[in-house]
Amino acid sequence: AKGHADVIVCEGLLGSVVLKFIEGIAEVVNDVAGNAVKQRLVWRLGMRLLSRGLREVSHLTDYAQYGGAPLLGFEQLLVKAHERSRAHAIANAVKLAAKTVRERVVSEIAAGIQALR
Repeated sequence: AKGHADVIVCEGLLGSVVLKFIEGIAEVVNDVAGNAVKQRLVWRLGMRLLSRGLREVSHLTDYAQYGGAPLLGFEQLLVKAHERSRAHAIANAVKLAAKTVRERVVSEIAAGIQALR
């Protein structure tokens, strides 16, 4: 569909800026929603109705669930974790690294690029 992407590729600085911007927007929306429910009963009721869906979205976008992201373009695997990662996120980053190695992602990408040359 127009406007949707499964993967976005960009260089490091731009990617970092975009991620920080999105994280900032999410924090502001969360703060605004938290303050709104304190002001009016109808808003509080609305948030109660939305809470399950919001929790699911929050879980899907929680960096700790993924642990990190592989940085591609290197001959060896490199997994970048979020700067605020704690034990749970680091453990998931290690699991991601193990899965990426097991599935030979780096060599498969290299072979695909080589085939295009």
